[in-house]
Amino acid sequence: MGSTEDLKSRLIKHSEGDVPHTSEFTPWKVEVYFAFETREKAAAFEDDLKSGSGHAFAKRHFSFESLIDSLQNSNRLSESSRFLV
Repeated sequence: MGSTEDLKSRLIKHSEGDVPHTSEFTPWKVEVYFAFETREKAAAFEDDLKSGSGHAFAKRHFSFESLIDSLQNSNRLSESSRFLV
């Protein structure tokens, strides 16, 4: 999680292993992104997501696993269904 003015360039750097903190987890792909008018608004949103309640919010709303769980719980997805993403 982080902010940038050039998402494509940032993704390439992470995927090529140029960022030590994330280099062992390559390749990277964007699951979701948000655009803000100012860096301050982006930083405030990032801080919120990194808080305890923000982690729970992100897991509920942005996690592929939570989507599958929701669909299975509503019986719209059978246990034998498979996804290729």
